[in-house]
Amino acid sequence: LPSKVRATTCPASLRGALAFTFASRAFAIFSKAFASKTFSKAFDKLNTFNSEYVFKTWLITISKNIHIDLLRKKKASIRANTSDTSMEYVHEIMDETPSMEDILINEQHLAQLLSDIKELKSTYQEVINLRYFQEKSYKEIASHLDEPMSNVKVKLLRAKKLLAQIIESRKS
Repeated sequence: LPSKVRATTCPASLRGALAFTFASRAFAIFSKAFASKTFSKAFDKLNTFNSEYVFKTWLITISKNIHIDLLRKKKASIRANTSDTSMEYVHEIMDETPSMEDILINEQHLAQLLSDIKELKSTYQEVINLRYFQEKSYKEIASHLDEPMSNVKVKLLRAKKLLAQIIESRKS
């Protein structure tokens, strides 16, 4: 390390700056812990420091990464809700599986959509089928139809526009 930057002579004001940064972001309780974690990680990884860069910037980057890691962990975990009686209750997790009613509604919507698609010209039906039901890429559709990719994109745009018109006319 250059003479300007020594691990043992980190300025106390830098530690204070880190603490203030986190405090201003509504993490006042954890700011000292963040500063400690930052310096701990910095000392562990001191051999990776590139002397071409500013030491302060390197420390701030480490602290930002620690903060991001904490947010990711918090987001990934199920949070506990504490009541006045100090008993913890876990939030109920919503069941994502569709009910029989949802399945029936989706099938009816799909049947109506297929009926609307059948009103399109066969060329438009084919590109919609390839793109949205078989989930093929533009390139795959172009090679399947032996047409340039630009033609495929134009056909899809026209097909979607015509399909939207059919759906609107059916609704009104």
